[in-house]
Amino acid sequence: MKTNWLFITESMQGSSHGVLSGVCKGFSIDSRTVKQGELYFALSGDRFDGHHFAGAAIQNGAAAVVVQKERCSDIFPRIEVTNPLTAMQMLAGAVRNTLNIPVIAITGSHGKTTTKDMLASIMSQHFKTASTFQNLNGLIGVPLTLLNMNQTDQMLIIEVGISKPGEMEILASVVRPSDAIFTCVAAAHSEFMPTLDIIAHEKKKLMDQILPGGHAILNADDPVIMKTCHYSNSVLYGIKSGDYRAEISSASSNSTAITVNEPGQNNFTFQLPLKGIHNVYNALASIAVARIYGMSPTNIQKGFDSTTVSPHRSQIIKLKNLTIIDDAYNAAPRSMRCALQILKDLDVSGRRIAVLGDMLELGVSSAAEHDALGSALTDYSIDLLVAFGKFSEILYQAARETGINGHYFPDAKTVAEFLPELTKKNDTILVKASRSMHAEQIVQALKEIHMSCC
Repeated sequence: MKTNWLFITESMQGSSHGVLSGVCKGFSIDSRTVKQGELYFALSGDRFDGHHFAGAAIQNGAAAVVVQKERCSDIFPRIEVTNPLTAMQMLAGAVRNTLNIPVIAITGSHGKTTTKDMLASIMSQHFKTASTFQNLNGLIGVPLTLLNMNQTDQMLIIEVGISKPGEMEILASVVRPSDAIFTCVAAAHSEFMPTLDIIAHEKKKLMDQILPGGHAILNADDPVIMKTCHYSNSVLYGIKSGDYRAEISSASSNSTAITVNEPGQNNFTFQLPLKGIHNVYNALASIAVARIYGMSPTNIQKGFDSTTVSPHRSQIIKLKNLTIIDDAYNAAPRSMRCALQILKDLDVSGRRIAVLGDMLELGVSSAAEHDALGSALTDYSIDLLVAFGKFSEILYQAARETGINGHYFPDAKTVAEFLPELTKKNDTILVKASRSMHAEQIVQALKEIHMSCC
């Protein structure tokens, strides 16, 4: 049963007294799915304004609506605040103050969601564990996660993601983690954070809110993290160095075996459900936290065995005549290269095809990053490139200059229409692009055409 809410005002920030039992049950930010008795927050953005649906929320059963002052004056009952999103964040922070359970935060340029999926599955072997839904890890997603917790939860695994300076300070003060994982620092959201030092400086603000006695779990092989993110109670993990170190023992078509050396010179072997060296790092971070909380190697392996990775993240889909590497959720320079390495490392009987779309939010470096990736494709044994999107035309031209065969399309919809005609029996196809490029349309088209014909 979820906690019951009565009301919130801006004066409640940091106060556990702001969370009161009362007539409201749960909350919503979507008037279409609001449930009876929930509190509705009228959030606004560049392309939406929740105030337009406040009346519908009341009609659908909301106990009250949280709206900006001097708006929706004809709607009752309502709670007027300066900013509904800030109010929701403050309410979530007040909820956090009532929690007497471990809250483990995960931040970094890449790997947050997969690390969260692995760690949540591991900790669920012993604790009733709540975690971030998919990757709702920003200014809205973090408070959503906290407000969705149940009173019986014994642990929370929460992603904390940012795209602009200043956001981490807000989110860290809401989450106040017991422990925090830092996965890596790499070029991402460069439009607003143009250098790695700026990214690291923003990520480091999560450390300022770690509770006394908590740990910072740091990627020892990431030079920017090691230079910037110093913490008195650190646990390091890596392949080259760290308190927890891993060696890849073997790899199959869809899994990786690693041997982990932990403090005290104990060695354990684990079978991971994913391929790629980046996922070895994600697993190591999960193992380090699990051992801090006393999880046995047996339960850690059970957690890996039952891990369900969030959609479109390095998922290898084997059809009768085709293999798809579905990594369509998002893309940045570093994660593109990791996905291409998975494609290269797979044993294939047919061609290796890379279907690559734009890497967005790279700001002034967009053209240079796409050009560099296109020039580097010869390193990954690509037989055919299919590029789509404005910036990926630059990638396509750079790849052609190195001798890579390929095709260029304006968008994912067009690729989805033509790609089935370009594929052959036993092809292995990587699909990857930034989220708003809708690369999942391509994955779905491939699945439909090849499942229907087999």
